[in-house]
Amino acid sequence: MDRKFEFGEIVKDVVTGATGAVMCFTDYHSGCTHIGIQPMVVDTAKGTIPEWIYLNDSSFVSTGKFVDIMRRRADDPVSGPQRSDPPQM
Repeated sequence: MDRKFEFGEIVKDVVTGATGAVMCFTDYHSGCTHIGIQPMVVDTAKGTIPEWIYLNDSSFVSTGKFVDIMRRRADDPVSGPQRSDPPQM
């Protein structure tokens, strides 16, 4: 699927001014696409990173910058939920 942005691309929302790295795309049956971005700030008082922000892809513009986000490679070990058959008796 052709996308306006790439994973790890730094984008800015022209409405809210929110800036962050593209982390996910959500395509809806209606044709709308939302982009989830990870803001590039840290709350130093709390020591936390803000939650992702999900907005319509039409409100984002590229900053021309990228961050290296971890991408899964074919030789990486499997992670996440896995099937575990019960032991044979």
